[in-house]
Amino acid sequence: MDISGYDGLENICKERILSNAYADYIISYNGNVDLLREYFQGECIKIIDNYLAIVSLERGTIDFMTVVSRVYYMLPKCYGLMDTTSMEASGILRVQNQPVLNLKGENVLVGIIDTGIDYQNPLFRKADGTTRIRAIWDQTIQTGTPPKDTGYGSEYTEEMINQALASEDPLTIVPSEDTNGHGTFAAGIIAGGEDSGNFTGAAPMADLLVVKLKQAKEYLKEFYFIDSDEVYQESDIIQAAYYLRQQSIQRNQPIVIYIGLGTNSGDHAGWGVLDQYLTRINASPGESVSLPAGNEGNARHHFYGTVEGNVNANTVVEVNVGSNEPGLILELWGNNPNTYAIGIESPYGEVIDRIPPRFQSRQRIDFLLERTVIDIAYVLVEELSGKELIFIRMREPTEGIWRFRVYAAGSTENGFHIWMPIRNFISDNTYFLQPDPSVTLTEPSAAEGPICVTAYNHYTGSLYYEAGRGYTSDGGIKPDLAAPGVDVYGPDISRLPNQAYGYTVRSGTSIAAAHTAGAAALLMEWAEKRKNITRMSGTQVKLYLIRGAMRRGDLTYPNPLWGADDIIVSS
Repeated sequence: MDISGYDGLENICKERILSNAYADYIISYNGNVDLLREYFQGECIKIIDNYLAIVSLERGTIDFMTVVSRVYYMLPKCYGLMDTTSMEASGILRVQNQPVLNLKGENVLVGIIDTGIDYQNPLFRKADGTTRIRAIWDQTIQTGTPPKDTGYGSEYTEEMINQALASEDPLTIVPSEDTNGHGTFAAGIIAGGEDSGNFTGAAPMADLLVVKLKQAKEYLKEFYFIDSDEVYQESDIIQAAYYLRQQSIQRNQPIVIYIGLGTNSGDHAGWGVLDQYLTRINASPGESVSLPAGNEGNARHHFYGTVEGNVNANTVVEVNVGSNEPGLILELWGNNPNTYAIGIESPYGEVIDRIPPRFQSRQRIDFLLERTVIDIAYVLVEELSGKELIFIRMREPTEGIWRFRVYAAGSTENGFHIWMPIRNFISDNTYFLQPDPSVTLTEPSAAEGPICVTAYNHYTGSLYYEAGRGYTSDGGIKPDLAAPGVDVYGPDISRLPNQAYGYTVRSGTSIAAAHTAGAAALLMEWAEKRKNITRMSGTQVKLYLIRGAMRRGDLTYPNPLWGADDIIVSS
């Protein structure tokens, strides 16, 4: 049941949300909440909006390949972090210091969905030493009071953070920490205060809201073969975005939401449930979303091919699998309205002939000469995108070259894309032998509404080598902008010997997206709080940033590497 509407079930729902014995499913529905509650009677349902809900159900003997074959989007995807004097290069300092504008993000909320924040760092305090953080929702801590309507984690208010800062042992009052540093670094780039002229964030007077994501449940990590300490599930990200929206509404402040995560799961055309939800947010007045393009441009994790000729024609896709790879997920997305099928040849030469596509069909293949087991699900018409999806799950794949023969039948170009997981989730020795570096934007950056940001080196003016590249698989214009993202200087979570806070450098498109989120906060301040534009939407923010961008004379636009336009300059 919806934990916000039923008394006495908060503890039950909290247990289910956190327990690996319960699976979390994402539900797309038509706005009829009563029908949804009737269908999932007695279960814990979280209503996100009129289109989206999350439900936790007992796992039991549920086969997740069957779930994928029937309703692919229901199974949460797994996301990883997108990172491996930038403010001057992006033009932000000129806006901060211009006498008339003097924009610094005052009265604008910056919502950060990431690994948390080091709230004790002076960069996130006011001149009097009190915090600029309005609230922290730490999904990993279950000993405090969760935010209203969420059911799990602990919420730490501005008052609690100030109490902690005034105490000798802050963590006894607010025990939330950022042990990774990614969230703290991003928060510093977006909204860090001035540090004796050595550092300033883009919007140093903005208010912060922070969500520290919990780790994905073990059953999801096992299903996707992910062995990583930093992996997050889609349903928690959706809940985090919902929380930030509600905070913005309650405080009557415009908000810029930053998400420094990405995945290779999905159609890469913006049809996923998270993509659509973020697009709806970005279209709302007073709300803007900034996303990284991902760092998959040279990872060799994308293949594009066509099948030409008669019905028996096929295209061979070669995949090199590294040693000791526990498993591998491949997603083949075909162009509409064609029908696709695959055959397989193992490194030892064992051949599986073409597997005919059937409605909601799945097949398990046990190889005789090796230990590999492959599960294949055919989704002839994926519910949200309308495309055909062939979902391939390889358990204990034999080291060496695997060959997939792709067959197609249809009246239009028989083109297809295949993606394997992002670099954080598989070894460097697993890749396509003939990769295509285009259409390597990670999800959800292919979403139509939010700002998709790629990275460039502000010292040399060159594109970041690893940056994901456009366009979307449907030909949509992404990325939107480029911002500094190579060897960027920002706050570290480590302390120096004298207990002073240190700095470090990071690279990646998540850093570029942080710059853009800061620029969006300045634009929101100019529009909303200065009364220049009433109720500015994220769509307007994106278009103003694009129109104010600096164009390079040696490029044509739109550009699949640099974006709809080039380097962001807040002007």
